[in-house]
Formats: sequence, structure tokens, C-alpha cells
Amino acid sequence: MAHRDPGFSHFIGALDCTVAVHNAPSRLVRALLPDSLEVRASPTAPDGTTPICVAYIRTNPSNWTLLPMAVVRVRAIALMVFNVHITGLRPGYQGPYTFVARWWSAKDWKVRLGSRLWGLPPDDVPVETGQDKLFSSVSVPGCVTLQTRDHGDIPEWPKVRQLAVQMQAPLLAVRPNGQLGVAGMNWNLADADMRSCEMTLTLRPGLWPSGAVPDSPVSCTMDGTRDMATGGTFRFGSICHLTHAGSPARDWSQWKAGPRFRLRADLSPIEVGPVAEKMRAAQVDS
Repeated sequence: MAHRDPGFSHFIGALDCTVAVHNAPSRLVRALLPDSLEVRASPTAPDGTTPICVAYIRTNPSNWTLLPMAVVRVRAIALMVFNVHITGLRPGYQGPYTFVARWWSAKDWKVRLGSRLWGLPPDDVPVETGQDKLFSSVSVPGCVTLQTRDHGDIPEWPKVRQLAVQMQAPLLAVRPNGQLGVAGMNWNLADADMRSCEMTLTLRPGLWPSGAVPDSPVSCTMDGTRDMATGGTFRFGSICHLTHAGSPARDWSQWKAGPRFRLRADLSPIEVGPVAEKMRAAQVDS
């Protein structure tokens, strides 16, 4: 695997992330990108579609390594596009990138300030959350809703790997001044604890740029990665690292997934869902 050095001063956090990858019409996805970027075909998306990733990101805790006592708890939703390249860049790293098209966070001034310092300024509309042991619902009013049922199944590893390879790439975003900024993000997917889930993802008109709004909200329901033609969804926990933002003129190639990228099977007990219930019943019977 590629060596990813986050540097002396970086962001580190215990990450709990729910990921939904949806194959949306390519014309809508292209509207999310500035003219200087292009998205290339994905092996996981049917013709005429492009995968977009909507991730609900939580850290508990997280901090900037220069101020380890200043604990930050992120609650955010990111809209990302995989396999994005910069056109006409000489010299520098052209791609692939994971382009952060939109970013929303809960009302926490430390998170919102840190997002700006890292080149990922959040949208003004805050994230709304509601969660119990098995079910959760998070949304950005008028933009996106994620309704999740955590059933605790082990993911279908070959299919999750296809999505994870695309996800592990340097993050690219447009700064407030219109310039492109890059940050190295290590989701630490190779050592993450993963499990499958069910997700109903609803993309509302406020998500899209003007002129690219679909006639009605786009909604799909996914159960893990069983139907990759629609997309896939999974949850994972890991220790993540995020570098300072920099220029795409630097070499960011070490932040993409390496040729030996792997996923570790989580064989630890699962506490929720039907799998956990079967395990507890087996223990009682024995």
C-alpha cells in the first residue's frame, strides 16, 4: 500500500462513517463540477451513470495534532464524486481525486472554522440528526436525506472493495476564492471495522446546481452492495487522518489506493441486528 504521511500538523479522528454510493445520471453529476475538472468512467456504474458518494461523517473524538486538548466532534454530510481529474494541469497531480462538491456540518463553530482552514467551507444549511440503536435519519433540509437501518451483516467484500478503491483518493475542493485545493485524506479503509446496512437515499432539488435540477427528488433504497447497478451502502469505523490543504501542483499520488489495497474482514462480535440476535440465541442454546 502507498505510504501516506500526514505531516507534522494534521487532523486525526476516530471515525464512524455511513457511506451511500448512488449511480446518478451523468449529466447531473457533470453539473456538479467546474469546467476545469472531468469525471471519468467508473467500473461500478452502468453506461450513462456516474457514482456519487453521500457520506454521513462522525468523529468522536477528533483533534488537530498541534492542539490535542481541543477536542472536536464532527457531525457532517459530504457529497463527493469519484474518479475526478484536472484537465490541462502542468505540472502536478491530475488525478484521480475524490471531489467534494458539497459539504454540510452541524452547528459547531469549531467544525465550521476548521473546515474553512482545510479548504472545505461548509454550506450554510446545517445537518439535522436523529438516531437510535438500529435506525438513524440524517438530513440537510431541501438537499439530502439518509435513512439507515443497521442490520449488522458482514459486507460482501469484493464489491465493497470496488467502492473503497475509488473512495481512497486525495480530496479535491473549490476554495472560496475559486481556486482548487487538495487535502490528503486517509480513510484507513484497509484496517476499518465494516458492516453492511440498508439505506434509503433521497436527493432533493436543493442539492443540484441551477439548470441541472431533476423534475422530482431522486430516491433509491440499497441493501449493502447486492445491487451494484443502483449503488451500494456500508458503514465503517477507523482512525482517519487529514492533511492541510495544498495545491494540486504537488504530487498527491500517495493518497490514492495502492495496487495491493485490501480490506480486513471484521470477525469481532456484532452488537446489533439479526446477526447479533442469532449469535446470542446460539450462546443461550449452548
